[in-house]
Amino acid sequence: MTEVTSEPMTNRSLLSEGVFLAIASAYVYCATFAYEYGFCNHFGIPASLISPNASTLLLAAFTLGITLFPALNFLPFTMPLFKAAVDPKHRAYRLVYVFTGTLLVIGIFLAVIYGISLIGLIVYLVASLVILIILFLPAILSDRHLPISERFSIHADIQDKDPFVVTSLFHGWVSFRTLQIGFAALVFLFFAYLVGGAEARKKHQFLALTTEQDVVLLRSYGDVMVFGRLDDSETKLDGFRLMKIGENSELDLISRRIAPFIRADAREYVRPNDVVSTSQPDTDPAIEALSHSK
Repeated sequence: MTEVTSEPMTNRSLLSEGVFLAIASAYVYCATFAYEYGFCNHFGIPASLISPNASTLLLAAFTLGITLFPALNFLPFTMPLFKAAVDPKHRAYRLVYVFTGTLLVIGIFLAVIYGISLIGLIVYLVASLVILIILFLPAILSDRHLPISERFSIHADIQDKDPFVVTSLFHGWVSFRTLQIGFAALVFLFFAYLVGGAEARKKHQFLALTTEQDVVLLRSYGDVMVFGRLDDSETKLDGFRLMKIGENSELDLISRRIAPFIRADAREYVRPNDVVSTSQPDTDPAIEALSHSK
């Protein structure tokens, strides 16, 4: 008779397939919500109206994919900096290489998301230079009788011995690899938010009501459609209109090309009379009219 042995519980992974799928599903939902929130925030649509579904998930995945692809093609240009950071020959300047490479990666993603302009490039270069000066000014000014390479080496050793307090607090609970994955997950959520906002800024083709061409469709979630009403100059929104589409209702829409516009002032958002339902009313019109007359 063969004896059945079981693997000790201590050797089993705490992250089972079911837990992993649950975490992955929740993260995909969060990433989709972050993208939608970035898009809606540009127009001032309240976050409470956002309801990610299969359509918005696929749209977010497609947009993030086509945004990430060109950025990933440019990332190899940053590899020499990170390779130099781990090269013993350049040990004294390893932090300079790391932070410069990180700023370059950030610049690549910002250029892919928002495009390249002269003003944006100048702001990015000035901001990067200021950050590097703040980070390495202590090393430049300390012990001027020492060579600059030795000063940077001492500065790097101090940073190695005194890690960030926030990350060191978690070392007793989770591994450093887990912290890296968690940080990367948070960065991607922020990236999804930025991409959503950039897509809203670039959008110029809208569906509008045939009877009211200044009322354009901004977003739809299931049977709820969020319309924005443009002002006379068509340069900003001056209110919203919610429409709930019933089974037997129809909407006549036309496609309009409109220049990029901005959202209205926050004081102009709440307009109760703009909430419209195209489904059949639940109450009798005569009873509703009587209640209003009272």
